[in-house]
Amino acid sequence: MDGITQALQKLNISPNETRIYLALLKNGPSSITELAKLVCIPRTTTHENSEKLIEKGLVSRTIIGARKKLIAEKPTKLELLLAEEKVKLKSQSQDISSIEKSLPKLISSIQNSVSDLEKNTDFDVKIYKGKSQIQKVYLDILKAIEIRAYCDSKGISEFFPENYDLFTKAHKENKQMIMWEIIIPPIDFYKIYLSKLDMKRYKYKLAPKNLKLPLSIDYLIYDQKVAVINLVENPTCIVINNQPFYQNAKSLFEFIWQMIPESTLF
Repeated sequence: MDGITQALQKLNISPNETRIYLALLKNGPSSITELAKLVCIPRTTTHENSEKLIEKGLVSRTIIGARKKLIAEKPTKLELLLAEEKVKLKSQSQDISSIEKSLPKLISSIQNSVSDLEKNTDFDVKIYKGKSQIQKVYLDILKAIEIRAYCDSKGISEFFPENYDLFTKAHKENKQMIMWEIIIPPIDFYKIYLSKLDMKRYKYKLAPKNLKLPLSIDYLIYDQKVAVINLVENPTCIVINNQPFYQNAKSLFEFIWQMIPESTLF
């Protein structure tokens, strides 16, 4: 425990945050009150530190029955956290290479300390709020091999304009990634975006006017999951991790895809 705490401190995760994170990994979804009792920390302190873990992408919200609970993300999410911390660590002249080298061992240590890791981290529905949390969802999506999406191009360009560069970079680096995208107009700026992609691995069609897809929604089907992102000033996201739901969403997308004629922006 002490070794894990010390290692996580290098990623700016405090001892209290570590206690909460490990408790969620070991005990599964918990309310703030339940969590405070598990870690023997006052409820207000537990809430404050839980919010910090949510911001860092190590904890998310879920609903079980009618109760809101917190759930730990898998320790592999530490890799994303390290990637985000790199710039900060470099600016503080800290040694990133030592943290990167020790990260696989740290993740393994955490996994070995939890007997029911899969059971306690895999749940059908997770809820994310705020741009920073949802950006972490996008980063997770960009690791997938197959991505199908209904994209509101106006909403993306307004609220997540950096996504175009992130996707272009991920698509270039991940040679296995294939994406099918049904784009909701307007699409003028897409010409610049598409010119940077390998069109053998990126397929798109333009949503016809009579296809009434919801606006201000980014709907992504990937990695046995479905993410529905509300593209507004204070965005929210629901990620559904359910095999039958994923298969149904994929089948419906493929049916709609076949009904839309080929499109070209050039």
